[in-house]
Amino acid sequence: MQVKDFSVFLLTLLSTTVIAYPGVPSKIADLIDKWAPLVKLAQNETWRPSSVDFFLSHCKMEGCSDQPNPSVLTSSNLGRCNRDSYLTTKERLSCPSCTDPVVLLGQDPSVVPVYVIYREHNNFLDIAYWMLFPYNRGKQIYSIWLSIHNDEITAKFGGEFLWKDGYFQKRDQTVAMYNGTHAVVYCAKGSHGMWPDPGRHVWLNLTNGDSLEDEASSGKGWHTWKHLKLVQYDPDGQYSGEFKFMGFQGQWGNRKRGCAIVELFIKECQLNSGPIGPSRFPKFET
Repeated sequence: MQVKDFSVFLLTLLSTTVIAYPGVPSKIADLIDKWAPLVKLAQNETWRPSSVDFFLSHCKMEGCSDQPNPSVLTSSNLGRCNRDSYLTTKERLSCPSCTDPVVLLGQDPSVVPVYVIYREHNNFLDIAYWMLFPYNRGKQIYSIWLSIHNDEITAKFGGEFLWKDGYFQKRDQTVAMYNGTHAVVYCAKGSHGMWPDPGRHVWLNLTNGDSLEDEASSGKGWHTWKHLKLVQYDPDGQYSGEFKFMGFQGQWGNRKRGCAIVELFIKECQLNSGPIGPSRFPKFET
């Protein structure tokens, strides 16, 4: 079970219209709305995104004994806890690769918000669009399913796009645009890696000659700008209200299981521990 973060970095502060978000300057709100991506989910995607509150309503806290743990977790009461805390599904996974809990299916993207962290500095505006997927399906090798896209993989392939010369770019590849400002990105089936185009994308070659690949396709479009929640970046993680969850220091998901010999060879388990959430991502440079 993992979450994903999708970051874009912008180089302008021009404004043309006013978008109303409480407490957010109109020129910034306008740009955030204007540049929000069009995410193409994969065809026949089973594991959809969800809101933070939907996810938390199906979870319980483990490993956070030094702080109050509400019986019903919400985005506004989730504590900071520690690195050894886990948001574990209330419904137990019957095996490391099993997908029993209904929460793992997520929600219809049309009702799912995208959480936006922004920061102004040195005449730049940094924006990160943060999306939650309750579950990432892994790849089948050695006759078992492996959970993939841990923190290291997410940082490398999770979807950081740079605005340059009038286009969004991912490394050396230009990204298509929708209505002139919305980057069109493709969310890989099951694993939810973000890519600039559909097709197969190899992100890890194994020692036995096999490879782990993401498969992206043009399925249902998620118009993220239709449901955004905005908050200004706090380097100390002292968020409040509906954004208090962003200060959580623990793991967004169950503790890893089904590791054994497989972890020794490829550093993956059948079920990887949930990753750290937005308390660590993005890492804005100063």
